[in-house]
Amino acid sequence: MNLGLYFRRYLPFTKASFSVALAYRTHILLWIFANILEIFMMVMVWVAVYSSATTTTLYGFSLRDIIFYNIIMTLSSSMVFMMPLWDVAEDYFDGKIAMSLIKPIDYKTMVFFKNLGGNIFRNIMISFPIIVLMMILPIIGIESIHPTLPQIGWFILSIVLGLWINFTSNFIFSLLVFKTEATFGLFQLNEIILRIFSGALIPLAFFPDWARIWILRFPYASIQSTPTLILLGRLENTYFKDAFLWQIFWAISLGLLSQYLWKKSVHSLKVLGG
Repeated sequence: MNLGLYFRRYLPFTKASFSVALAYRTHILLWIFANILEIFMMVMVWVAVYSSATTTTLYGFSLRDIIFYNIIMTLSSSMVFMMPLWDVAEDYFDGKIAMSLIKPIDYKTMVFFKNLGGNIFRNIMISFPIIVLMMILPIIGIESIHPTLPQIGWFILSIVLGLWINFTSNFIFSLLVFKTEATFGLFQLNEIILRIFSGALIPLAFFPDWARIWILRFPYASIQSTPTLILLGRLENTYFKDAFLWQIFWAISLGLLSQYLWKKSVHSLKVLGG
């Protein structure tokens, strides 16, 4: 494969997506405000929970731990952000998806690079300020986490795997648009599933043992929970290896499955609009 030609073919989609995101300044401000508000509300909820608890730790998390867990979870969520559902749905209803099929490009790869532009934009606007905040906290006297260089390295690798898993699982989900044409409902369902089973709503440690055993094997735990726990240094050695093996398994499996289902869906594609 000619990598130079490959990137020249697909990087314009990333640049265009980034430029579109940058053009909506009001959207940027609301996006940042929504994330700040979400972190603040989650902190308030957990402060209320721990204030009424009879112990200072819940399932191994102190109040400080749970606050930083929510901050890192927001960071991980931003870094693995991918939402191909909207792109696939828009192309489907506008009829543009048919034009994409006759171009010398792979549609799924095009959607990936298009989402990558939004991911880069989100990291600049959300992830970078969070990293700066974590660096400032010790200076102003608030104890912060202190990840080691190996932890940071494993975190970055885990984030890359989580990003790919998030994209492929979302892409598979987006193919349901061809069958149901219920974009908003699919988006809401996908968000609920992701937030619950990725640990974004509550840490997976809070689930009953019988449920957690199964949830940890779902792809959603590999998207956000694994990189978050790595950076927090809360993965035991045994589960550390298992978590990465599950990430690699889902990255390969969902990549192959998404390609197979895409090819199957194209054969039964019913184009609207255009």
